[in-house]
Amino acid sequence: MRGARVAYGAMGAAPLQAAAVERALEGQALEPATIERAVQVAVQGIDPPSCAIASSRYRREVAGMHLRRLLESMGRG
Repeated sequence: MRGARVAYGAMGAAPLQAAAVERALEGQALEPATIERAVQVAVQGIDPPSCAIASSRYRREVAGMHLRRLLESMGRG
């Protein structure tokens, strides 16, 4: 991948760029090992708020899960 941009919504007051994920993807083929590295760093630098809808812990968990689903679907694509 080249020039991948990843951002999270609902993780703070404004959308948050996932720079660690972008670095993990840069120059890599979209294969299982690359996806795993991206998911492992998916929560670096995020500290989502808790609210009535979702706890901070839950938001961190689903960030990686949704990223994995997205990247896997792109790899099939």
